[in-house]
Amino acid sequence: MRAQRGRAALAVLLAAGALGSGVALTATSAWLISAAALQPPVLTLMVAIVAVRAFGLGKGVLRYAERLVSHDAALRVGSTLRVRVWSELVRIGPAVTGRLRRGDLLTRLVSDTDAPQDLVVRVLLPALSAILVGAAAVVGIGLLLPAAGLVLALGLAVAGLGAPAVAAWAARRTGRRTAALRAEVACRTVELLDAAADLLVHGAADRYRHALDATDARLGAVRRRAASATGLGTGLTVLALGGTSVACTALGLAAHAQSLLAGPAVAVLALTPLALAEVVAALPDAAVRLPAFLAATARLQELERTEPGVIDPVESPAAGVPTALEARSLDVRWPGAGADAVHDLDLRLDAGRRIALTGPSGCGKSTAVAALLRTLAPSGGELLADGADVRTLDSDRIRAGIAWCGPFSHLFDSTLRANLALADPGEHADDDRLVDALRRARLGEWFAGLPAGLDTPVGRHGGAVSGGERQRLGIARALLADRPILVLDEPTAHLDDPTAEALAREILEVTADRTR
Repeated sequence: MRAQRGRAALAVLLAAGALGSGVALTATSAWLISAAALQPPVLTLMVAIVAVRAFGLGKGVLRYAERLVSHDAALRVGSTLRVRVWSELVRIGPAVTGRLRRGDLLTRLVSDTDAPQDLVVRVLLPALSAILVGAAAVVGIGLLLPAAGLVLALGLAVAGLGAPAVAAWAARRTGRRTAALRAEVACRTVELLDAAADLLVHGAADRYRHALDATDARLGAVRRRAASATGLGTGLTVLALGGTSVACTALGLAAHAQSLLAGPAVAVLALTPLALAEVVAALPDAAVRLPAFLAATARLQELERTEPGVIDPVESPAAGVPTALEARSLDVRWPGAGADAVHDLDLRLDAGRRIALTGPSGCGKSTAVAALLRTLAPSGGELLADGADVRTLDSDRIRAGIAWCGPFSHLFDSTLRANLALADPGEHADDDRLVDALRRARLGEWFAGLPAGLDTPVGRHGGAVSGGERQRLGIARALLADRPILVLDEPTAHLDDPTAEALAREILEVTADRTR
């Protein structure tokens, strides 16, 4: 937000100008109408007439300009923060984020990053502009009648400080609860949608849906309490300014009876406090939003404090893409685990050499792959890339030499061409090269039957293709990457035996000069 302080300051000045124009419009109109009733010479009213027009036009123009500037600043803050949150997720790495619920990550990336935008537009802006306009109004009324200025200052203090304080006190317990429940609703919604087929087949859909309904009902109850707090503050604001208007009117009438104040000025004293209702109207809502902002900020700071799966060195030596990896007595442990998932592993990957890690499910094969891909750090032993300890090298540089296909290849909701080109985004990823990769992955016949060819959409998360086709598309993407080291985690999963054997032979042939 510091980068947007110039825009924020300009937005505050514009907002104060718009609100001040509204108050001045009411005060000037009150004086003009009451003075005109006395039928003075028209020339004595010309300044007020021009002022009414100027304030009327200025209010709309300044409000429009303020909306442009303030929302521009808020959107820039949100955009910058989303990039920062995404960078934090990348820093933490998939080994850590994979253990967080997807709905929780979605809430932090979307809802929690919206909170600072609310801070700019709905908290800081109304609060600072209200202070400027309120102070100017107190000074202006005080010049007319000092006693009325003191009463107005007291009324604004109750409406601008007391009412928001009451609203904030009532909503204080709901802020953190709202953020937690919102994240829970997002988590349950994502899980319900992703697991819809399994839930329907096993007859558990209604149970999960009722659980989501119950969570959403709790969230609604918390939000209703927050809305009640805002309403309580707004009611106190109206009561305070209404009482201020009555008191200022009484003081004005008393001063007029003593010939201390002209008649039109009494109308100004009576109506100006009512015009200030617009100035302080947004403050109770701002006070209610502040706890939610603090809760969202705490959640983002918690993400920032999360230890990553791999910590890169501050400075790493200049090195090319690695062509060989070697593990010496390698131990690997998942974050937060009490024991190593891989212990005392020795292997060496050289050009043209094939290594197969076999064993029962849960023995640590995928953990070893995660260490090779530098998404998990060794807890003991050594992992060398071209003879250099990986702890001294940049992880992105190491991964630049590795093509990988896991047991579940993610496909984006886009075309076949876009999903394949992900592995080779350069200009040389032409259609012929993409089609050749499909043929090498034993997808030639399947591709030939697609009317739209490479422009065929694969659907949400690849829903338009089978599990075996998804797996082979992942392999085609890995082959297309054409990197020195090829790492495959269960590459023939979801395939029938003849296809799996043919694909394995194809992989061995096309990667004869590479590490695998």
